[in-house]
Amino acid sequence: MRRASYALFHDSEEIKPVINQARAVIALRRVLVVIGLAGALVACGEGDRNTLSVALFQAPSSDALIELIPEFEEETGVKVEYDVLPYADLKTKVEQQFYARSGTYDVVMADCIWIPSFAERGYLQEVDETAWLPGEYDFEDLLPALDDYLGHYPKGGTRYGMPFMSNTHMMTYRPTMIQAVVDKLGLDLPGETPESTWTWDQYLQVAQAVQEDLSAAGVDAYGSSLQARAGAWLIYEWYSVLFGFVTDDEARATGLPAFDAPAAAAMAYYAQLYDDAAPKGALTWGHEEETAAMCSGRTAMDATSNVELAANLLAEECQTAGPLAFAYPPIGASGKASPDMGGYGLLLSADSDMPDQASAFVLWAASKDVHARVVAGGGSPVRKSEVRNPDVLEQFPYLAMYEQLIEDSIYRARVAFWPELQDVLSRELTAVMKGDKAAAAATAEVRAWLESRAAN
Repeated sequence: MRRASYALFHDSEEIKPVINQARAVIALRRVLVVIGLAGALVACGEGDRNTLSVALFQAPSSDALIELIPEFEEETGVKVEYDVLPYADLKTKVEQQFYARSGTYDVVMADCIWIPSFAERGYLQEVDETAWLPGEYDFEDLLPALDDYLGHYPKGGTRYGMPFMSNTHMMTYRPTMIQAVVDKLGLDLPGETPESTWTWDQYLQVAQAVQEDLSAAGVDAYGSSLQARAGAWLIYEWYSVLFGFVTDDEARATGLPAFDAPAAAAMAYYAQLYDDAAPKGALTWGHEEETAAMCSGRTAMDATSNVELAANLLAEECQTAGPLAFAYPPIGASGKASPDMGGYGLLLSADSDMPDQASAFVLWAASKDVHARVVAGGGSPVRKSEVRNPDVLEQFPYLAMYEQLIEDSIYRARVAFWPELQDVLSRELTAVMKGDKAAAAATAEVRAWLESRAAN
């Protein structure tokens, strides 16, 4: 948009001095940043080390950022080396570095659920908010909940990084696959607002009926997609369902409910959705498989479609089974939707001996101009200006819902012991889905684990 504005006034003699002055100010500020970064290297006695090492998660946001890294290198004189890793490998490599205090990575792209543990164990250091274009950097433009969740710990606490890749859930569906059932049930198609979408009960009802029709016709397709792979994938999805049943405001604010009857009802619901309307192979599915099933037409709906990968669903090959549509996620017993907020921050390693350069990099990557281009390249938004930009909304129309989605989102508990709790929840919920345990017994196991941990 900025370049378009400059072009529009290019022939105006009145505006040229203003533009030139603005460009000169920006250029001067960037020169001062570069001088500051170079000075920091010398002051630290690291004049011969001028390369940042960055660990990135394998995702569209990272791919888009990599295309822009030469700009950072040219502007600062700081080289950037990066590893792009799938989820499990990223976690393993980053944790190995932290355990060994090796300083291999200066900047790590970390899942939201890792941040509390990393921070409490002293693996992160504070970002210098003045390291990139001080006085000009627009922190107020960041979506507040994402900035806090992906950049700070504890809530409202130290800034250890910047939000870079956000994620939450919305509903995706293929109208041609569900319209007849929706009409038969006397429903409208789900809308793009909390007031016009379905309840979780209605979603299950439609998914079951669609499955019955598909099975009767001998069609190898299913009423609902799921990502039920054990671990982070399963619990990320199920937490959106969980807070469709949990109505306690404090639990919604902390992400840590009592795991009593409402949690048991959420486990039972999820297991029923799996039994009645989803592929049995969904027990091995993560984000990519769930999204691919929607793209191919193998599944008719997805109540918890990942915004992180939604750009893929706009591809031409995903429309061959009929156009896809997006809607607000289902409303729960509280009267609110409960999409689970997720995403990744770019965080500053405590072992980095280039904290000024690393701070500059994470601020640059999440800056207004750079991150807008990350979003244009298929990344997910972290700024208000990105989800309000008409050009962005034309390209990715589902982002019109994004500010409301983030406002309604809940998150998994921001506690250092979350990885252990996640393992317990995953084990118990998987047992319910396989029919090996009743939901009430499973949630009792979770409560017992939490009580035992508190006692110790």
